[in-house]
Amino acid sequence: MKQRWLVVIVGLPALLTVLLACPAWATMIVVCGIAGIAAYELLHTAGEISTGDLSHRSSCRRYGSLRKR
Repeated sequence: MKQRWLVVIVGLPALLTVLLACPAWATMIVVCGIAGIAAYELLHTAGEISTGDLSHRSSCRRYGSLRKR
């Protein structure tokens, strides 16, 4: 619970500052970072990734587009 309040107190003003006061490239970096973290959390929750080597979890390998011919 303490971590959630810390995010609200520190993270939200920092996010609003970047979104409203910084140039477009800084906003793009922040939004891409948030999207990357969200994708990691989603895949981690769904059990698709674990800590360790992620090279064998490639979607290309899973669906067969990297098969040896």
